[in-house]
Amino acid sequence: MSMHQHYQTVRQLSEALSDQLLDFVLSDAYTLSKDKLVLLFEKSNQYLCIKMVIASRHCFMLFSNDAPRKPSNAQPLFQQVIQKQVKQIKQHNHNRSFEFIFENSFVLLFKLYDGLANVLMYTDQVLPTEVFRNSIKNDQQLTLAGFDDNTNKRAELVKLANLKDGYFCIAPQPDAQLPYSFHLKPVSDKVYESQNVLDALTQFARLNLSQLHFTAQKNILLHNLKARIKRTESLIHKTALLLQPEEQKLTAEQIGHLIMANLHTIPQGMQEVTLYDMYHGKDVVIKLKKDLTPQDNAAYYYRKQRIKKAETVKWHDTLLRAQNELKKLRSDYEQVYKASLVSDLKPFMKQHRQKEQKILPFKVFEKNGFSIWVGKNAASNDELTTQYAQKNDMWLHAKDVSGSHVVIKQQGAHFPADVIHFAAQLAAYYSKLKGSSLVPVCYTLKKYVRKPKGMEPGQVLVDREEVMLVEPLITE
Repeated sequence: MSMHQHYQTVRQLSEALSDQLLDFVLSDAYTLSKDKLVLLFEKSNQYLCIKMVIASRHCFMLFSNDAPRKPSNAQPLFQQVIQKQVKQIKQHNHNRSFEFIFENSFVLLFKLYDGLANVLMYTDQVLPTEVFRNSIKNDQQLTLAGFDDNTNKRAELVKLANLKDGYFCIAPQPDAQLPYSFHLKPVSDKVYESQNVLDALTQFARLNLSQLHFTAQKNILLHNLKARIKRTESLIHKTALLLQPEEQKLTAEQIGHLIMANLHTIPQGMQEVTLYDMYHGKDVVIKLKKDLTPQDNAAYYYRKQRIKKAETVKWHDTLLRAQNELKKLRSDYEQVYKASLVSDLKPFMKQHRQKEQKILPFKVFEKNGFSIWVGKNAASNDELTTQYAQKNDMWLHAKDVSGSHVVIKQQGAHFPADVIHFAAQLAAYYSKLKGSSLVPVCYTLKKYVRKPKGMEPGQVLVDREEVMLVEPLITE
């Protein structure tokens, strides 16, 4: 079990921040997505940057003494506290939360409840006036006093034996939710240790986020390769059936021979005729075209045989190529399955993108291993949404204006916020509002998008949606 947000860790974190940030001002605060917050504190050209990242239902904290480059898609947050000075950092009694108290009694409260982690701003002592993660609805009803309520029950829950203040280490934990765990006492298989809680939490975040990103990319590749293997196996099976000889059935060429051998017995204008099948020793009914002479009917069957032979050559070629492709796909799957580094996956990610770009009738983009498809016109939008998109894919479109349908292909149970934001920027860019500074983009699962009969090409109805404001950009 990881201790990165145990009370004893949070307590030492708030103490360390109190030592560093008193009299600093909050010079900037913004979000890069609904799951990533950046707070920049400054004093006399000294900086402390705090990043909160929510990934895989866990909260990660990263700290640095540099002012990061602010991306163009950053959305401002907590503007009432900007340029306000930190006067106190208060740890809540036996709770995994603490508050930054600024001048004029403004408060930023850090609630470090892992997957439910949040930062709340208070301008009075009642309810928060702004929150980082609006999706956690209950947080908007939380009072400051509720966090600092010291109860015996809570005190008992946070007790832990053999802890050593000022010591932190990180160790791998195979087959667990997180690749690495955080500890407050020495462990035998540690990969990192520190006496600085900010350094330790930062390293913990980097190790886990890197590994989670790698695992997501790997799972996406395995999913796609497995699907391609299944399709190729199906193609091989169907092609092999086409190439199987049909016993007890005349070929078109043999029918032509039978007609030519019985020209004198076949009247003009017949639609079918019964002839003796010398190849199988029985009578057979042969269909004829009544507007053709018997000789022309024979010629018709000879042409069918030539076409059949040409098709057979193509089928043999298709079968050979499919067999070679299957062999390569299985080899690729094995290599990806055994991959342990991001660099091991790069050749396969490139192949995957090139394959999609060659086959799909849409613009194809990639973000953190997720494939994003963008319609090219109204007809292409229809094809993308009604034929190619699956019910659990993410669907996006610039709100209330004409533009491209955008689909993020579903690769698991979760769409990362930065992937959704990137796709939203594409939807904004490929819309009538391309020249605007900010564009509202709606997004929802494809299963909530429908196209009733009679609607114009590209038009759909959306039953449930969320909306974000983004800058129309194509970024990498």
